[in-house]
Amino acid sequence: MTQKIVTPERPLVVPPLLAAEIGLAEAIILQQINYWLRKSDHIIDGIKWIWQTFNQWQEQFPFLSMRQIRQGINKLKALGLIQVERKSAKTWYQANWYSICYDNLKALWHRICPPRANASDRSDQIHLHEAIASDQETSSSKEF
Repeated sequence: MTQKIVTPERPLVVPPLLAAEIGLAEAIILQQINYWLRKSDHIIDGIKWIWQTFNQWQEQFPFLSMRQIRQGINKLKALGLIQVERKSAKTWYQANWYSICYDNLKALWHRICPPRANASDRSDQIHLHEAIASDQETSSSKEF
């Protein structure tokens, strides 16, 4: 009998091409932001957001140092793949709000995974486009 998973923990899934292009830590962080955005109901001006402190990121990524997490988030910001803002009026509260810039992510994917000639590969490109587009959809608005 073969086990599907090595550990009872929830695994982190990282696309290898994305990790090769932007860095492993950055790909992990981006994937986790996407995971939490799918569960989020925090919508501000039509954009889905999540909030996390750096300590909360560290709990999710115990294999990354705080410095690696900060650098990864800063690199994702510099690449235009995420938005990071402080939305709390309380200056003592140190949580940042994060959202993915899906148009920029889509452009990156099209650069690193250009359309291919055969039909099967074109089908994969359509699924990629649909996956990115579904992450952009929002249905309600919530004020903070």
